[in-house]
Amino acid sequence: MRIDSDLRAELTHLIVQALDGNLGEQHRLRLNELLRSRTGAAAYYVHLIRHLVAMRQLRSVVNQLNGQEEMDNSVLLEAIDKDLENSKILQAINEAQEEEPVARKPVVRAAGPKQFTRGDFLKGLAKVAAVLTLAVGLIALDRLLWQNADRNRPVVEPVAPSRVVAQLTDVWGDLTYTESGQRLRLGSEVCDQTLYLSDDGYAELTFANRAVILLEGPALFTPLTGEMMFLQEGSLFAKVPQEAVGFIVDSPSMKIIDLGTEFGMQVRSNGSGDVHTYRGKVSLISQLDDRSVDNCILTAGHARHVENLTGDTHVIDFRKDAFVREIDSSRQFVWRGQPLDLADIVGWGNGFGTGRENSGINLLNGRQMSRVTKERHYLGKRGFVPVDWNPFVDGVFIPVGGDEPVLISSEGNVFDGCPATAGEWYFPVANSRYIEDLSFVSPAFSAQRLTCLTDPHDIAESTGICMHANAGVTFDLEAMRRAFPLLSLERFTCMVGMTTFVKKDETCGFFVLIDGEVRFGWDSIVTGDPQRVDIALDDEDRFLTLVCTEGAINHGDWGVFENAHIQVVLRETGARQ
Repeated sequence: MRIDSDLRAELTHLIVQALDGNLGEQHRLRLNELLRSRTGAAAYYVHLIRHLVAMRQLRSVVNQLNGQEEMDNSVLLEAIDKDLENSKILQAINEAQEEEPVARKPVVRAAGPKQFTRGDFLKGLAKVAAVLTLAVGLIALDRLLWQNADRNRPVVEPVAPSRVVAQLTDVWGDLTYTESGQRLRLGSEVCDQTLYLSDDGYAELTFANRAVILLEGPALFTPLTGEMMFLQEGSLFAKVPQEAVGFIVDSPSMKIIDLGTEFGMQVRSNGSGDVHTYRGKVSLISQLDDRSVDNCILTAGHARHVENLTGDTHVIDFRKDAFVREIDSSRQFVWRGQPLDLADIVGWGNGFGTGRENSGINLLNGRQMSRVTKERHYLGKRGFVPVDWNPFVDGVFIPVGGDEPVLISSEGNVFDGCPATAGEWYFPVANSRYIEDLSFVSPAFSAQRLTCLTDPHDIAESTGICMHANAGVTFDLEAMRRAFPLLSLERFTCMVGMTTFVKKDETCGFFVLIDGEVRFGWDSIVTGDPQRVDIALDDEDRFLTLVCTEGAINHGDWGVFENAHIQVVLRETGARQ
């Protein structure tokens, strides 16, 4: 049953709308036309109907356990029966099947081939529904037990699985079948049984159609087939290639039909949920008591919330970093779409929030500084100082400039044309948004927020590298690429300027260099006039250098590289070694 992605997406949307009673006459005629004329359409119709019934049965049991009214499956079957009768879909199926014999292994038959009838079809659906009712009833009952059970259960032999639908391509934490308690390990085949992902866990499932689903714990979900799953609770991020268009994620309050995209979905314990579309588009169908309430097409950069009690939807702010979008358990790497933060790296971190505020690097010896307060006025030596303990920082230096170039990297890169300075420094290169004690500067400066920004909202969300003149730091871009092979370093962005607590007439010089080449240079930025930096990065670029130099006098020259970020994107292929 191979059909192209555009046909699969259109069929899926039309069939779901038909079962929910929202298919207009024009779309009904279109569905009939596809079933009669397009190769594989009729077989896909039967395939999808069966699995949609299975998902509704699963949701029915969950709703009953949550105190909601149980769905009457006979109503659904009657609706399908009526749909087949009125739209003559059954006739289209029979005609298409006669035209499209499916290759099967030879079997010995006692009689001639049996004609496929509507009664056979509905009986088959009823059998599937009955079996699933019993199976998912046990699964849902176990849903009540795992909440209070010891999550450190020993690994036990699993109950024989019913069908393999996906593979566990990465895992961090505990992922277990709720019924058997079997813990899945990296590379395990994943069956159509309910699974629980631990609170601090992450898992990546690759389905048979190559759709990739990333889950963040705690999560309770059931991979139903190679083309659909049920998310009872938790968060997921879906990456669906063209050949997997039509992938479905069902939940208590909404159904998402992928139309060639990347999307994030969160389902809360009460059944309400959010969906954010990152690429392409999805079909969002909200539902209540197994009936459709609202449906819409959600395009990239948009998000909606679905209420569990009414099925109503409303627009919410799209969040770029709301979902885990990549994991690599071998490197303990979790990425939500955020940039690499150089201030976090200066504060001994990995660039993704593991660093310490109010910490930094000593300019004289390159050592770690756990507190960056009460430093004194030093006359620094001229020269580049390697930073061996931090893999992403090549080294630090005190720029002197003038007639002689300044060495800025371990590979011999120099800053030719650096402004002449007195070679003094007053403060380490620091991950500092807020200095607790600056009384050594002035009694009025007992505590200060170090920022060059003026908008309170921007300030609240910002990070910054404090670099009182004269100071320089060089980052190793190639080391970052080795550490994060799934990411491509695209741009360096920041705001540069004087901290807002200094006098208005103070100035500093700010420079950004790539492999010794000045890409941004401003030798006299005054307080209250920050400047934006945006520099494209190539894969061949090795070193990124930030420099702050003194103004007319080296007094109050508190410079900040605010939100010093390397913007990153996922590499499409070949990133995982």
